[in-house]
Amino acid sequence: MIEKDIINLISKNVEEMRDEIVNLTSELVKIPSVNPNYIGVKYEDVVGGEKKANEFLAKKIKDWGCKIDLWEPVPGRANLVAVFKGEGGGKSLMLNGHIDVVPEGNLKLWKYPPFSGKVAEGKIWGRGASDCKGGLVAALYAIRAIQKAGLKLKGNVIFASTAGEETGEGGAEGVKPIGAITVVERGYKADAAIIVEQYDGIWVTQPHLLWLRVTVEGKATHAMFRYELIHAGGRGAEIGVSAIDKGFKIYQSLKELELQWGITKKHKLLPPGLFTLGVNVIRGGPGELRTPFIIPDNFVMDCCIWAHPEEKVEDIKKEIENHINAICSTDEWLKDHRPKVEWVLWWPPFTTPLDHPIVKTVSEAYEAITGKKPIITGCPAVLDAPFLTRIPTVSHGAGGAGTDTEHAENEFIVIDDITRAAKVLAIAILDWCGYKKE
Repeated sequence: MIEKDIINLISKNVEEMRDEIVNLTSELVKIPSVNPNYIGVKYEDVVGGEKKANEFLAKKIKDWGCKIDLWEPVPGRANLVAVFKGEGGGKSLMLNGHIDVVPEGNLKLWKYPPFSGKVAEGKIWGRGASDCKGGLVAALYAIRAIQKAGLKLKGNVIFASTAGEETGEGGAEGVKPIGAITVVERGYKADAAIIVEQYDGIWVTQPHLLWLRVTVEGKATHAMFRYELIHAGGRGAEIGVSAIDKGFKIYQSLKELELQWGITKKHKLLPPGLFTLGVNVIRGGPGELRTPFIIPDNFVMDCCIWAHPEEKVEDIKKEIENHINAICSTDEWLKDHRPKVEWVLWWPPFTTPLDHPIVKTVSEAYEAITGKKPIITGCPAVLDAPFLTRIPTVSHGAGGAGTDTEHAENEFIVIDDITRAAKVLAIAILDWCGYKKE
């Protein structure tokens, strides 16, 4: 473990750089690095923000004794890697976070403009402050605090600020990868990694995330014939079929499966009941028309599925498809007109064993700074961890109260949470990589 005088020196250095930390976070938030592929965003209106933000960071740290690599997997969308080379004889560590942010939402609900980087009430306000620009700044100033202490690291530290996380472009199946996975493909490897997302405990696992789309076919006819479709003695499918009625049969069956999952699928590090099948988008009607005077011939539902990390994705898909097929077999129309089932996206899980040394390193660093043991648990959402291929990974960043505001209006990060994270990350770096005193 790190000596007490070194811990005190690191803490002192971070506090002395507090104004720099605040200014850099604020200036970074002022750069609207909205992910241009986020649903509802017009690509050409926002593309370039990720590049601008990472260029800004590269310029800030160019004289910090690191080798900078800035590249664009696609035009206007840049990743940044900065390698702080060690003296040799130590383990390497990657610090990763994402530079892209979600859209600002309802502007009328913001206390301060979303890209103002306003500093007030002990917080920095704005889109991306918590998710996860504050974490990126904490990682950089962890390294800076070590440099200021005159300590020479033995192992390399690789800082990676990547694009595309918010839309799975870090490496999820179903989208073109431009972010985290390209860092590894570019040749950057480490003995362990810390993702600096907005949680002040330690995340060591996450669930599967899948996007399922189910399309149901119907048969359009005049709305006056609905009585023929639903009552005994009517002509039924001979004259028409409501795709919405049939679609809701499948919807109800998925809700029943979801309730079963809530009872039968459990994980000790993830919240009870997390594994769900949420039908969150529904569209239907007679073709492209939006009129109630025609029996609808199409129904589409999009489902967000959170599944147990220890299950194979093939088994998860098969279970759901079998469930849909079973309910369709009970319906005279659906058994002959099976719905179209599409798997739009798969974001894999990750798990780092609780007894892995990187868990111990971050846990002890947290306790050294805060005097408390961290909560070690699973992330109920998804991180870029699985895309840092074969690198044992945990997540620890500038969490706290700001975590609840991510993706919402009035996002903020508490300044004390950034400085706390910087101290913890610095001690973790020293312990993991090893160091020499000048």
